[in-house]
Amino acid sequence: MHVRGYITLKTIFAAEKQFKAIKIRYLVVNAPNSYNIVIGRPSFNQLGTLLSTKFLVMKYPLDDGGVGTIKGDQKVARECYLASLKLRPSGRIPAREIGTN
Repeated sequence: MHVRGYITLKTIFAAEKQFKAIKIRYLVVNAPNSYNIVIGRPSFNQLGTLLSTKFLVMKYPLDDGGVGTIKGDQKVARECYLASLKLRPSGRIPAREIGTN
């Protein structure tokens, strides 16, 4: 894994009209994995989220006092995960990617 640096971006969490925006400092890496982005506990704490990984649901307080809810889809999540595993069946990093910038 090669660290490229950091970037701070305004990130919007939304489902329909239930949105909340916070600034998140992202670590940018060049790594072969199945994730597009990983948001850590500090960001979820800043957002005030309640997470259920089992049910793929995230709830967060809205500025108007309401509660925003984002729901995932178990079937789609499973399909994406399985498809990502097929990209690199051995799970090994090709030699051409080791030590490159």
